[in-house]
Amino acid sequence: MTPTAPAVERPPVDALTRFSYAFGGAAYGIKGNGYSYFLMLCYGQAFNMPSAQVGFALMLAFLFDAFSDPIVGYLSDNTKSPLGRRHTYMYGAALPVALAFWLLWNPPDILVDTPDKTGLFWFLVVVAIGVRLLITFYEVPCTALAAELTTDYDDRTRLLTLRSVFVFSGGVVMAASALFLILDSDATGSAFTDAEGFGVYGFFAALAIFTSIMVCALGTHRHIPHLHKASSVPQGFGKAMREVYETLKNPSLLALFASQLAGAAAFGIGAALIYYLHGFYWEFSGDQSAIITASVLASAFTALALTSIVSKKLGKREGAILFGLLALVLAITPVSLRLIGVMPANESPVVFWIVLLCVYGEYTGFIAMSALVRSMIADLAEDNEIRTGRRSEGVLFSVLSFTRKAVDGIGIMAAALILTLISWPTDASPGEVSPDALSRLALFYVPAIFVFWAIMLLFIGRYRINRADHEENLRALSARAAAQAEDHGSHSG
Repeated sequence: MTPTAPAVERPPVDALTRFSYAFGGAAYGIKGNGYSYFLMLCYGQAFNMPSAQVGFALMLAFLFDAFSDPIVGYLSDNTKSPLGRRHTYMYGAALPVALAFWLLWNPPDILVDTPDKTGLFWFLVVVAIGVRLLITFYEVPCTALAAELTTDYDDRTRLLTLRSVFVFSGGVVMAASALFLILDSDATGSAFTDAEGFGVYGFFAALAIFTSIMVCALGTHRHIPHLHKASSVPQGFGKAMREVYETLKNPSLLALFASQLAGAAAFGIGAALIYYLHGFYWEFSGDQSAIITASVLASAFTALALTSIVSKKLGKREGAILFGLLALVLAITPVSLRLIGVMPANESPVVFWIVLLCVYGEYTGFIAMSALVRSMIADLAEDNEIRTGRRSEGVLFSVLSFTRKAVDGIGIMAAALILTLISWPTDASPGEVSPDALSRLALFYVPAIFVFWAIMLLFIGRYRINRADHEENLRALSARAAAQAEDHGSHSG
């Protein structure tokens, strides 16, 4: 057992710290939205790579990267550096991850223009792995930082909810900007086939990722002396892996891991197919898609207003389930209404408003639920310290990072499988896809979303740490620290 040196009494989390930390979430949101919403369209429609190849490439990247998250979390938990356990990696990842993300959207022309897409396939695999590894070295230490900045049950919810707002807002602002300003629908007939536009998007998204990371690292830098410090690094790979295993076998953490893995599949399918639904199923224009995308900003601030209130009234677990149910129902409502013949024809303006309102409500529920799950993981830091004697926030939050990246692997692969099964054309334009293919898309979409969302909510219900448990853990740790101080004083005397 390797104890972690206690933190010096920490300063309060003031407005600047809160904003800087939360703003750092934009980096992951931009990366996540790029992968989830645009990457399949970019490589499948703009670069004319078969959907199955795109999905398989991202699944290979996911499998290759599957175990990096707990390893990075463990390294962060046990790093001794003048910059502390977290900021060492946050600063170090900023420029490399931005450059890798730019490269992802700007493959060499020779690979894009060659009819045989084998070279482009391997380019996508290698660069996707690079982006995922590099973002891990930022996101895992950064999210772990939340559990060190504050131990208060409700303040953690407020802090992580605000960060969730920036996670989603950052991705949404970048995606809406791409649809409004960058991707050209006039020249090609569809914004989703503009290869040059995707390259420009990659540049501005990479710049925004770099800015977000640096604001977060610099804005929280002054807290470094007050954070927990690693006392020593365990010797030997085997012992390190045993310590990781001891942390990960927490029953509540396992429940959240299973829930978020199912949620990643559901969200990944929905995100990868959302613009197929917008552009082909509903036949929305690029501007209409951008407005719907931008509505997630309103969802984020609605979630910010509601999350703390619901958490205080019901508790984090019950609040997460309630918000998750809201998101599930609204996620499948528009397509379900079309399947049962209730939704008007696409020419009716009512269709746009129904989809807009459902997306707004769905993302309000999803963002609020995600924030509460992050806060629930933060509360496991003290529970884990009681069991193991170690502060392992990095390993704990690596579970969240891993399941988020599963969106890029499991979710997109599942979406690619759906497109392959329904024989979706790679060179399609809105209005040209057969009604049969559109119906098959809907018939696969609704059950897949429902099943994975339901599994996620069932596992969230198995989480066991509530407010009273958390406060008892804090009391026990305080008593342990006092006893250790007294023992140290008696030996010194």
